[in-house]
Amino acid sequence: MPLIESTIPWYFGYDNDSPEAQVVADKIKDFYFEGKEYSKKTQSEKFTLLTDAHFLHGLYVTVISHINHAKSPLFLYKLVLETELNFFKNLLDIKVPGPYHCDEIGYLFKNFTTPVIRTGSVEDISLRKFLRLWSNFAKFGNPTPEEYDPLLQSEWKPVTDTNLDFLYIGKTLTQMSNPDSERISFWKQLFSDSPAGKIANGSL
Repeated sequence: MPLIESTIPWYFGYDNDSPEAQVVADKIKDFYFEGKEYSKKTQSEKFTLLTDAHFLHGLYVTVISHINHAKSPLFLYKLVLETELNFFKNLLDIKVPGPYHCDEIGYLFKNFTTPVIRTGSVEDISLRKFLRLWSNFAKFGNPTPEEYDPLLQSEWKPVTDTNLDFLYIGKTLTQMSNPDSERISFWKQLFSDSPAGKIANGSL
């Protein structure tokens, strides 16, 4: 994959032209592509890599920092839902499976890409779930304040210092724990071994 070094986050502290960066790039290639060459057949692996390098690791660090330093609850979620309301994916006509960054905007705000919503459709039901969760959080500080909500049919627990609870948002809502743990562990180790990680003495 050309320029795989460019996926190494800048805050790791590497010079992308250095031998050290090449070693990291080789580890990344082995982890995501398992010896396969980059091609149209490995586009899914490429998008997973870009997600992890640009979003997942930084998100994890932010969540851990919040747990350690803030008193307010933090609610984590993973969007896997794909409908006609996925904003950027539909706007850019992306064909790779999986939702796109900021796709949830289409479930919260009407915009120029919003289709006609049929009552009872997956778009209608999903939109109402999103609005219920986000408005509950705005009003109560808790997206699922009721013991049981027939629309949501799931509790959304905040993360804790012992468990990364999150809500898996698909056609149904499911409470789960420790999202993408293998991929997070990979990037934690890469950061720990990086120049910035050594300066931080593994504090992140």
